[in-house]
Amino acid sequence: MTKKEIESLVNKYLEGRCTPAEKKLLDDFLQSYQNSDSKWIASELGNRLMIESKLYENIQKKIEGFDAPNSGGSIKRTRPYRKYAAILVLGIFCSSALYVFKQHFTSKETLDTNTITLTLDNGEVRTISEDGSLQVTDTEGNIIGEQQGKQLIYSNDSNTEKLAYNTIIVPYGKLFDIRLSDGSHVFLNAGTTLKYPVKFINGSERQVFLKGEAYFEVAKDEQDPFVVTVENQMNVRALGTAFNISSYEEDRTINTVLIEGSVGIYDKEKTFNLNEATLLDPNHKAAWHREHHEIGIERVETEVYTAWMQRKLIFKHAPFNVLKKKLERFYNVNIQNKNRVLDESTFNASFNNETIDQVLQTLSSSTNIIYKIKGNEIIIE
Repeated sequence: MTKKEIESLVNKYLEGRCTPAEKKLLDDFLQSYQNSDSKWIASELGNRLMIESKLYENIQKKIEGFDAPNSGGSIKRTRPYRKYAAILVLGIFCSSALYVFKQHFTSKETLDTNTITLTLDNGEVRTISEDGSLQVTDTEGNIIGEQQGKQLIYSNDSNTEKLAYNTIIVPYGKLFDIRLSDGSHVFLNAGTTLKYPVKFINGSERQVFLKGEAYFEVAKDEQDPFVVTVENQMNVRALGTAFNISSYEEDRTINTVLIEGSVGIYDKEKTFNLNEATLLDPNHKAAWHREHHEIGIERVETEVYTAWMQRKLIFKHAPFNVLKKKLERFYNVNIQNKNRVLDESTFNASFNNETIDQVLQTLSSSTNIIYKIKGNEIIIE
């Protein structure tokens, strides 16, 4: 596997979005990794697995244990070995490591069933059932948020003056929405992570962090701008407006579509400057190029970008690979395409409450594709 493929699998695993086949692929990779000649694995993949899952201390103990004699004698460590010891531990102890990952983030059953999860400020992970109930409390036991159906509503009654964050992960096949403490309404699409304060602090920017796709209806506050930081790359700044942001890892651009109001888009590393930010008008899309940090503006049909909130899918001249990824997220399936001709095709289509089989039948009628469905695995011949 390439670096990019492994990083993608790690991200999907930590967010509970891996298919059984992808989990096995990642597990096989960890079990087979027995060398230390890949610096990027140690510096990037290894650090992400250990730091984000908070397993560093446990892994370090295993490393220190390598100095102790065993039945085969003691292990002599060289300087290069020490440098890469952390990732080697993952290779040697991968089975137990994966088990701990599952236990830390929630449970194996939760990940396998793609349940919505909420991580509280203290690290506790709660699962959210769309037809269930949930109360979010602060460190003193005060109720600061409460679930009402497919919506989590936060109160603005707390007297705290310290930022405390919650993080919600919406897996494939699910939709959910949140009313933040300031009254702003955020709709979350499948495959999305949002980190946000349980209560905004007066006199400060109302900042949230997004990975995936969300539609924002921002409560007006002329004193405290609302800022969405997207994948630690760019910021979208608004006072009171409605807009959609899409930022999935397979996309080359981060797309912001403005429905009403006005927003400013600028590099996350820069302080907001009205003269330097790119201002967006309603019914326009800003495409931020991930690599070059350049922005392209075009007028669009906004319904194409917001239909997902009504569980609709609309495609306008969409390449098959774009259509494929949206179907995978929407229906929580894994599509293997063996028909190379499809990669050269574009589609105009609209779907509303159809099953994945009905969608594929529709595509088959126009492209004559052959497919088979087995559970959540779809193979196109």
